[in-house]
Amino acid sequence: MKLLIQNGTVVTCTDSFRGDVFLEDGLIHSVGANIRTQFPDAEVIDATGKLVLPGAIDGHTHIEMPLGETHSSDSYFTGTRAALFGGTTSIIDYANQVIGESLNKTLNDWQIRAKDQAVCDYGFHMTISDPREDFLKEIPGLLDAGVSSFKCFFAYKGRLMISDEAFVRLMKLSRRYGFLVNLHAENGDMVEEATNRLLSEGKKSPQFHALAHPREAEVEAVERAIRLAEQTGGNLNLVHITCEESVQAIAEAKKRGVHLFAETCPQYLILADDRYDLPGFEAAKWVLSPPLRKIHDRNALWKGLAEGTLDTVGTDHCPFSFEKQKTLRKDRFDRIPNGAPGIEDRVEILYHFGVKQDRISLNQWVDRCCTAPAKRYGIYPSKGDIVPGSDGDIVIFDPEKTHTISARTRHMNVDYNTYEGISITGKVESVFLRGIPVIKSSQYLGCPGSGQYLTRTAPEGC
Repeated sequence: MKLLIQNGTVVTCTDSFRGDVFLEDGLIHSVGANIRTQFPDAEVIDATGKLVLPGAIDGHTHIEMPLGETHSSDSYFTGTRAALFGGTTSIIDYANQVIGESLNKTLNDWQIRAKDQAVCDYGFHMTISDPREDFLKEIPGLLDAGVSSFKCFFAYKGRLMISDEAFVRLMKLSRRYGFLVNLHAENGDMVEEATNRLLSEGKKSPQFHALAHPREAEVEAVERAIRLAEQTGGNLNLVHITCEESVQAIAEAKKRGVHLFAETCPQYLILADDRYDLPGFEAAKWVLSPPLRKIHDRNALWKGLAEGTLDTVGTDHCPFSFEKQKTLRKDRFDRIPNGAPGIEDRVEILYHFGVKQDRISLNQWVDRCCTAPAKRYGIYPSKGDIVPGSDGDIVIFDPEKTHTISARTRHMNVDYNTYEGISITGKVESVFLRGIPVIKSSQYLGCPGSGQYLTRTAPEGC
């Protein structure tokens, strides 16, 4: 298939220009101004007045994630289809190790779930919840299988939380083998103490979720992880950063030369903890960890994105039906399924609240959503850029289209939207995956299982 996308404004992480993009055999063949005459036999798509972007990369999703007797509500089909509608053509999902089971089994189980369903391209971070030595010995083989990042938790004591000793061992291995360690940075002991105290006082409603996850728990864990990364020389990526103090600690560490990356999420950029003041059970929609913070934290996160202290924006997409799943454990806030939807909203949210409000530039928008995650997660330059030889993952974006976010018009398999009722300007119009049109005029054109597994290499700089 030969496609010529012409007359649009091509936007990359470094440049913006009026030009054309020619796709052939699933790859970007040529990029430039007035190249249309070179390809007279191509199908032409007019992008006049539109932005032409690389397909976005969401490096933080939890699709079909088991949680007790339930699991996150998006299947690999519905979740990746929603990603495409939102301009995301590749995801890196989290494959969670079950304690006592091997990492190889974990990867195989997740690949089976995704293979016949996924409609965007996908890879896996490997979550290590059982860091015993025989499981860690599987890491070189997993690297060969295309897993170049692993995740661990300082939170969720008794379930996922690992010791500092295990974290140091993992960081040393990351230096040795050149992989990335993603960390959920909350002090599990502090969270457990706060949770038990609140429950003992009879404070069990979702309004108390944020108080059970105090900002001090994040800041302590961030600072501790940075020091351990500095001491070991490991490759650290701090995910879903929420606090001003965390941003400051990351900025200072980067100035010292610590090999460190950091991510935040749209919910922390535009929402705040007043959501937990809503009456009744409504606040359960924002039971996610870490919780929403203060307005001044939002400002610090935007500043961190603009200055490069924060490298990427992922969604932490982890949807649970409000009526059928969140309410199952309504008797205690610490038992409410933890997470929120967002895989479809990120690119448009970042454009409206970031670019349109002069918090970040067009090029920074593309970098934080597309290019930087491709580099951090070992899929660049195949993904995340518009250059000859890259995959033909292209988004045509209407910068003037105004619409209102609603669960009724989104495509995630969940009965509410994290950003319900918020009006924004800027909308994904068409999406191409490896040169194939998959979204056109708000219609899905693909088929289950058309997504390809991403065999990832060592992240850039590791």
